[in-house]
Amino acid sequence: PKYVGTYNASAGHGGYGAGRIYDANGSDSQVDVIGSQPYDSPEAPVMPGSSGTTTAQKSTAKLCGGGVVRIVVSGTATVDGIIRADASGSSAANTGLGSGGSVWLTTHVVRGSGKLTANGGFSSVAAGYWACGAGGRVALDYDPEAQDAADQEGGVPTLRLQAAAKWTYTSARSRPQADVGSVYMTDDRFLGETFDGTRGVSDGQVFCGTWSRWQPKSLTVSDVWVRFPEGPATNLTLTGDVRVSGVNGRLEIGGDEAFPYCYSVNSQVEETDRASRVRRMSATCPKLACANLTLADGGQFMIYPGLTNGVDQADGAEIVLSGDFTVGTNSFALLPCHPTNGAVVKVTAENVTVEPGAWLSSAGQGFMEYKLPGETTSTGGIAPGYPAYSRPSIYAASHGGAGSHVSNGLNSLPYDSLEEPRMPGSPGNRGYNKYGGGSGGGVVLIVAHSKVTVDGT
Repeated sequence: PKYVGTYNASAGHGGYGAGRIYDANGSDSQVDVIGSQPYDSPEAPVMPGSSGTTTAQKSTAKLCGGGVVRIVVSGTATVDGIIRADASGSSAANTGLGSGGSVWLTTHVVRGSGKLTANGGFSSVAAGYWACGAGGRVALDYDPEAQDAADQEGGVPTLRLQAAAKWTYTSARSRPQADVGSVYMTDDRFLGETFDGTRGVSDGQVFCGTWSRWQPKSLTVSDVWVRFPEGPATNLTLTGDVRVSGVNGRLEIGGDEAFPYCYSVNSQVEETDRASRVRRMSATCPKLACANLTLADGGQFMIYPGLTNGVDQADGAEIVLSGDFTVGTNSFALLPCHPTNGAVVKVTAENVTVEPGAWLSSAGQGFMEYKLPGETTSTGGIAPGYPAYSRPSIYAASHGGAGSHVSNGLNSLPYDSLEEPRMPGSPGNRGYNKYGGGSGGGVVLIVAHSKVTVDGT
């Protein structure tokens, strides 16, 4: 973790680490930030995980990252047990855990029903502030033709591949959340229609050398965290349903690019953007088309938009349903906008239902303030309501009404359409706060052919 004065920062590897730091002025205010950056290669991981940090006095916490397991087999590798490079766990509070290491298996043919894991560290403490470590990297290489012959003879192996960042959200608080790691395979033969930890990818960002076999009709994600940053899953058309369930169940589409940032000290975004301290976006404009999309029992769904020619020109991502979109109790759907371009996610469905205790949110997902490489001042990019004045003055952004200055009244003008609003909110400027002025609110764009029922948020 790179931040000085970190309260409890976890390490990154296959994904970002997470952390919490004190306010720069030395007050007790705290803000969630990125603990550390990803590193290493998804296809050929050779780096160990990194250590976390702790502020616990005389702490004996073991914060080590996972190691490296590199195996080359000229014949058949049979894995019925566990090959792992997990980070150490901890029973200490006020702790940032280490990141998962690397498992890289190269073989002619692979068999078995075991596991390859590079999981981030996890604390068993219910109290205090701590951050789980990011997942590491798992890579599985094999000869496709030889594997075809072995699969025909003995069936496709039921191996499980996992690079988890253990979910730390509770109803009482949201602790800093690190990112899931990466899982790479020579091709997509180990992917099925169900992701539930019994076979294939249990937790991880999914990368494949070639995508030619995976043609699901439906998709079920149950109590595992899966992100498809690339490949056919970023433009997926199914005849059946997509269902995400369980408090650890999480499906993300797109997000192959990330824009690191940190919150304002007084930001209230933590509850609705608790994946990690980055804003994700896509290189292309992803699309999910299916019958019904259902989030149940705490399941979560995110789709990350790509760049368009303008926020009023096209949609950065689409969810197109012939049936219903249901966000069940305690479940969560995030519809972010592109952080610099403002492109939105458009939802088209027959019916949309947000049940009591559910979230369908774009809070804090509008335009964001950022710095370009080599620049010393921040910008709001093309955000039309971004204050035209810079630090050290304090200016608020506009949208439906004018923005204001802390002492000089109004400054930035309203924008967007009264009848058909589809533009994100703009960021405020940094003022005296080194952590940024905060992102504007995003856009929830829904076209329902029949009915929208909102009993949640």
